[in-house]
Amino acid sequence: MPNASTTALTITSGSTLSAPALLSISGNYSNSGDFTDNGGTVYFSGAGQTLSGTLAGTTDDFATVEFIGSGTKSLSSNASTTALTIGSTVTLAAPPLLTVAGSFTNSGSFTDGGGTVYFSGALTLSGTMNTATTDFNNVEFLAAGTKTLGANASTTALTVSAGTLDVSSRLLT
Repeated sequence: MPNASTTALTITSGSTLSAPALLSISGNYSNSGDFTDNGGTVYFSGAGQTLSGTLAGTTDDFATVEFIGSGTKSLSSNASTTALTIGSTVTLAAPPLLTVAGSFTNSGSFTDGGGTVYFSGALTLSGTMNTATTDFNNVEFLAAGTKTLGANASTTALTVSAGTLDVSSRLLT
């Protein structure tokens, strides 16, 4: 399937969207059906966007998500992805529960909303993660594998349930 782009995307109940390798969305995203990520990348490229509906689960999560453009990108319900990137001019307003199974890169702002971020599998966390606008509330590292801090980080609560947390020469507050 060729790459695709759209302003707004709504997946209605009973419908399935099979995503292309690259999908760019510059408006809001709503999912009441099924989203098959096919291992591709979804770019949210607008100037402030809302992602709503079902954003987690085996038929509704994202493979790779990159928040680019500008403004606040709001996740209004729990979400999961393999890899997550927050661009330098973006604020990501996190949902109550965010699951990341691969890399996490933050060059912008991350508003934790008092929620929890689950990191599972072997992965690297990089970028800015230790200021009032980029730190985590609750973090839990799940599943086997080494989770590596590529930069200093801070959190209110930290749990390592499985695997290894490699902080090397980084500061974890």
